[in-house]
Amino acid sequence: LDLSMDALAQDSSFEVLDRLVGQYEEWIDGLEVDTGALHHEEVLVLRRHADEAREAARRMRSGITLLRDDEQVRRAFQMTNRAMAEQRSRQEFHRSGGRGNPPSALDSRWRPFQIAFILTNVRGLADRDHADRRIADLLWFPTGGGKTEAYLGIIGIAILLRRLRDPSAAGVSVLMRYTLRLLTLQQHQRATGLICALELERQREMPNSAPISIGLWVGQGSTPNDVDTARRALNRTRRVGSDERDDDQSDPVQLRQCPWCGHELDYHNYEIVDRSWMRVACGEDSCTFRHGLPVHIIDQDVYANRPSLLIGTVDKFAMMPWKKDVGRLLGTFDVAGASER
Repeated sequence: LDLSMDALAQDSSFEVLDRLVGQYEEWIDGLEVDTGALHHEEVLVLRRHADEAREAARRMRSGITLLRDDEQVRRAFQMTNRAMAEQRSRQEFHRSGGRGNPPSALDSRWRPFQIAFILTNVRGLADRDHADRRIADLLWFPTGGGKTEAYLGIIGIAILLRRLRDPSAAGVSVLMRYTLRLLTLQQHQRATGLICALELERQREMPNSAPISIGLWVGQGSTPNDVDTARRALNRTRRVGSDERDDDQSDPVQLRQCPWCGHELDYHNYEIVDRSWMRVACGEDSCTFRHGLPVHIIDQDVYANRPSLLIGTVDKFAMMPWKKDVGRLLGTFDVAGASER
C-alpha cells in the first residue's frame, strides 16, 4: 500500500485508504476462525475485541467518506499531507547534519496505524455535534513508534480546517499537555517544524486567513513569564555569555536550532520588540523565516496571541482556576466587562 504523504496530498479517490481498511477488516474476520484452543471466557473476550475493532473500521470508512464528500475537509487533509512531507524531509536532513534546504524531498510515508488513527478521528474532528466527540482514543505504542506524527497529522487538519471554514478564525485549536518539561521542550522543537510548514501552506492557499503559530507554555522554571523578565535574561546572557548562565534561571532561548533551515540559534536570534513582545528570527539570509518564526515562548506572548497549537506542562494546566489570563486561551475573556467567546 502506497501510504506516501505526497501521494495522498494529490489524491482525491483515496482508493489506497479503502484497501487499507479492507485488509484490516479481513484480519478482524480471521480472528475467530480457530478458537478451539481457547477457554469459553477467552472466546468472549476475543469476540468483544473483534466487535470493537469492527467499530474502529466503521469509523475509518466514515472518515474516508467524509474526505470524498466534504471539499474543505479534503483540502485540509491534502494540505496537511504536504506540510507533513515537507516537515519530515527537513527533519531528517537536519538530523543528518545538513543545513538549509534538503537537496531532494524525502519519500515520507505514514505507518498504517498513523493514517488509521487520523481516519478514525476526522469525522468527530470536523463535526462538533458528532457522537465521536464523546470518545477518547488511545494510541498505545512504545517510544519511537510514531505516536507524535499521528498526533501532528490530526493537529494539521484541525488548524487548517478552521481557517478554510472561516479565514478570520484564530485562537488555540489544539492543546498538548506533557508531564515532564524536558519532553515538552523536545516535542515543541519537533512540532514547530510542522507549524512552519502549515503557515507556508496557509500563505499559499489562504493568504487572507489568520496566521498559524505555536506556543510554549512551561512557566517560570524554564521560560520567563513576561517580556521584562525575558529582556533582563537576554541582557544578562549578553553580559556574561551563554556558557556562564545559571541553569536555575528561566531562559527565553528555548529553540536552539531553526526548525526550518537547521542553523543554530542563540540569544542573538531573540529580540524584545517595542518592549512589548519577543521575536525569534532565524537570521540566515537563505531561510524563509529569517525575519521571524511563528513561535511564542513567554507566557505574556502566549496569552496575547493565543497560538494555534499550545504545548504545555501539567503544572501550567493546574493554574487554570487561579489565573485569569488563561481564559483567553480557552476562548473566553473579558473586554470592558463583557464576556466574549
